[in-house]
Amino acid sequence: MLRWAYYAGFVIMLAACRPKSTFEGKHDFPSRTWPSEQAVEFAFFIPDSLKSYNLHYTIRNNNNYEFQNIYLQYYLMDSTGLLLKKELNNLLLFNPVTGIPLGKGVGEIYTIQKKFLDGIRFDRPGNYRLRIDHYMRTDTLKGLASIGLLVIESGKDSR
Repeated sequence: MLRWAYYAGFVIMLAACRPKSTFEGKHDFPSRTWPSEQAVEFAFFIPDSLKSYNLHYTIRNNNNYEFQNIYLQYYLMDSTGLLLKKELNNLLLFNPVTGIPLGKGVGEIYTIQKKFLDGIRFDRPGNYRLRIDHYMRTDTLKGLASIGLLVIESGKDSR
């Protein structure tokens, strides 16, 4: 009985140590492909304009992904559709020398999380949107299981 109490306490401690996210969303690619004409959008709410936030991509891929990196173009918009920021990011998914996946793996799927906006402040609380397009030379990317967005208050980010 004492052993179970120890394990339960350990699990609770781990859950408490993980930073609380303001938003966590994921878009699955059921066929494990991402066509270039398919933009991915996330809508999220920012509760406090006095705080700053970090935004992360969460990418899940397998060994069928044909490249070592991925180019992602994001567009950050407010609730009226006004473009606040856009940028092209180059993210490594595999080690360029060894070819070993850089993410954490479970089975054949590897998950990597990359921060792309650090300490951004929003002018006012409210709804925001982030659109992501892939900017690879191939029209359809193979080997991608999903892409996600994680929004965390700055200072609570241990990733």
